[in-house]
Amino acid sequence: EILTCDWSSDVCSSDLLLAGLLHWLAAAPAQLARWRVAVGGSLVFVVSGAFVVHAVSRLDGAGVLMAATVVHQLAAVVWVGSVLALLVCAGARRDSPADLWPRLLARFSPLGMACVGSLLACGVFIATRYVGDFASLIGTNYGIMVIAKLLLMTTALALAAVNFRHTQAWRATGNAEPVERSLPAIVEAEFVALVAIVLLGASLAATPPAADVDYERASLAEVVDTLAPKTPRLLPPNHVELQASGQSALDFFNPAGEKIGRAHV
Repeated sequence: EILTCDWSSDVCSSDLLLAGLLHWLAAAPAQLARWRVAVGGSLVFVVSGAFVVHAVSRLDGAGVLMAATVVHQLAAVVWVGSVLALLVCAGARRDSPADLWPRLLARFSPLGMACVGSLLACGVFIATRYVGDFASLIGTNYGIMVIAKLLLMTTALALAAVNFRHTQAWRATGNAEPVERSLPAIVEAEFVALVAIVLLGASLAATPPAADVDYERASLAEVVDTLAPKTPRLLPPNHVELQASGQSALDFFNPAGEKIGRAHV
């Protein structure tokens, strides 16, 4: 059944069910029972996503990796959704009580720190299983995207730290003017960084883990040579160079690449 099912239609049906659940909640947001059903249904969708990630194919520790992936994704969803909710409230803060915006930020701080801790702990654990070693980190597509995700995560954490510092200053002094003036733009930048992280995570989910393609990775010298500044090339490579670059173990349309791939299975 797994091999013959239509994954595109299944994903579409899941999205429609989730959208219908959220629309049903939006029709009566004050009812606590609807919130319980919506949260429970959303958790079912998140947990079911553990069966379509790289962890399912691992021979050892698949269950632990699946659980770590669920926690990692759930923390990301809560963080991104909370920041989006803050942006919506920031747009309406002129029509709200003067201290509403800083109070919302103060209430979000513990939740944000919990999400960050879960993301980092699970992310490091998953990366150590999927990347393998330093050579795979710098010499594979998966490893490079992990580095990019780490840089974006550092950016988001720096912006979140600024928000936390301003919120703590408001708690100590009661002066909401710096929070009102500076934090909406910083929260917007944090949201953009988080969206980029989510998109990069989706790309990682569609890329073979670095630990599985150790025969198809570049050395540090090759990476440095590729990134080194060079004079622009105005002529295309010759036919021999094109054939050499096309002999990849991951290119299953190339007979040479197919042989290389079979040799490493």
